[in-house]
Amino acid sequence: MVADRWYASSELCSNCGYKLASLDLGSRQWVCSAFDVHHDRDVNAAINLRDLAVSSTVIACGGASADFACKRKMKLFPAKQESNGKKA
Repeated sequence: MVADRWYASSELCSNCGYKLASLDLGSRQWVCSAFDVHHDRDVNAAINLRDLAVSSTVIACGGASADFACKRKMKLFPAKQESNGKKA
C-alpha cells in the first residue's frame, strides 16, 4: 500500500476525520476543534496511514477489515454477496 504523496495524514483527525485547514511543518501538536481531541502530529499521521492501509484491505466476505470498523464506529456496507440458493 502506497499513500498518495498529498494524502493529509497529519491534518486529519484520527478520531473523527475532521480536516485541519493547514498545519505548519514546525507545529508538532494540534487540537481537533470538532471534538477537542489533542494530537501529536507524528502519532496522528501514523494512525491515519495505518487506517488507510487497513481500509484498503478486504476480508473474505467482502466487507472492510473489522479493526477499522470498530475503531471508527461506522457501519460498513459490504459488496453484494453471491446467493447460495437459500432464502433467509
